[in-house]
Amino acid sequence: MTAAGGEATSLSPGDDEKKIAGRQFRIFLLVHFLVWTIVPLARAIPHYDSTEALAWGMTLEWGTNKHPPLSGWVVEGVFRLLGDPDLAIYATGQICVLIALIFIRRLAREFLPPVNSLFSAMFLEGCVYYTFYSTQYNVNVLSLAILPVLAWCCFRAAATDKWRHWLGTGVLAGLALLAKYSNALFLLSLAAYFLCVPANRRLLRRPGPYAAAVAALSLFLPHLLWLLHHDFQPLVYSQVQMESGVIAREGSRLVETLDIFLGQWLNFLPGLGLFAYLHFATPGERRRRFQPRIHPFVICAGFLPLVLLSGMVAVGGMHARTMWAFAFVGYFPLLLFSLFPLSPPPRVRRRLVALTYAAMALTALAYLIKVTCFTSVSANFDGRAFAAAVAGEWRAAVVAPLRRVGGAVHLVHRAAAYAPGRPRPFFLMDPRVAVWEDMEAVRRDGVLVLAYSPDEYARYRRNYPGLPEPRLLSVPMRSRFGGERMFDLYLGVLPPEEPEK
Repeated sequence: MTAAGGEATSLSPGDDEKKIAGRQFRIFLLVHFLVWTIVPLARAIPHYDSTEALAWGMTLEWGTNKHPPLSGWVVEGVFRLLGDPDLAIYATGQICVLIALIFIRRLAREFLPPVNSLFSAMFLEGCVYYTFYSTQYNVNVLSLAILPVLAWCCFRAAATDKWRHWLGTGVLAGLALLAKYSNALFLLSLAAYFLCVPANRRLLRRPGPYAAAVAALSLFLPHLLWLLHHDFQPLVYSQVQMESGVIAREGSRLVETLDIFLGQWLNFLPGLGLFAYLHFATPGERRRRFQPRIHPFVICAGFLPLVLLSGMVAVGGMHARTMWAFAFVGYFPLLLFSLFPLSPPPRVRRRLVALTYAAMALTALAYLIKVTCFTSVSANFDGRAFAAAVAGEWRAAVVAPLRRVGGAVHLVHRAAAYAPGRPRPFFLMDPRVAVWEDMEAVRRDGVLVLAYSPDEYARYRRNYPGLPEPRLLSVPMRSRFGGERMFDLYLGVLPPEEPEK
């Protein structure tokens, strides 16, 4: 075993400790999966992003109105296995987290003793991206799973020059781009490992890197062709997102850059506290001094993506969103263990394992308090009652089955998730947004139209004169201890057109 700086270390535990660490890790994975799959079931409905991904998956297109298609495909596949939208969403999110933790630990074992590599994964229980926000399945949560597997394959490809690792790197790189466009920053960071490390540049004379590039491009090419066919619709959304946050004052750029950079460490603050406790609880003779020399791959995979993202914010002058770096913080514990090597004694290790479970319990309790003691439309909107009510409105007006719901995006994908027959989403009643829709089929099948306000509904009526006056529908929002509120929305039925004789 070598330390992160490449020097031999005497801190490696014996085989018994490896077995103990492996057993502790397997138990931790099981407990994490059960806790963070069951606890979110206290919600009345999953997060907006999650039901939207389920709606995208239903279309089985090579693209969506916002992102590449992979997140929708994955949750759709799990839904078809489990048959329940809530369980499919929460289980998919935690499967992603488990994959992430397994491969983060696997990479950490290349640089750290087994016990420290165990904590490199377990301390991510102190990062909200792996707990609180992992219940909100979306492109970020899917990226949590893909990027660590990609990083491990890439490291092994550089170390062994074996074809299976190069092809794995290419396939994972293609999947990363099919999950989220900004994952390209992670790919650039991995490329820097080969370009900036002299010993690795020799690999560029071998066929492996080019086979990986071909594999990645082959996977991404159908989506690229889809983008060309649909006028780059998801990139238009991304551009609007960035332009909506452009900073008016030049002096704010530094603040925004620090916000995106330091915000990630704040989101990891409980995990940082766990590491600090471990460090200071370990006797001085079992701690080594600060080691500024870190393995280049740890820097490229664990630190450079965040630096590149922060640089984009600084240069572009955009209003930073900390969630943009969602999948870039997984190697923070590995960075800390590389900078501050230590070998904690067994009693300290046992204490830290217990503290990690305590952190899990406290975070789960905070989650339960949020969704059961406060009433919000994002967590307590009764999706099943809503879907049953709107389906009933359709049946009262039309004999034909409900095949499409259109209008306000969040209302549409929630109705699509729960209504009988899973009607297709027709976002904003606009074929330029719901690019997967065929307007001839829309006119033939009719649409149940949903809107947040009379003004929004009136905009749809201007484009579809056959829409009747809107009807008001009140949907309950319930939390166990926070009381009940009603949510008002407006709906109407655009009936199917009569076929021409």
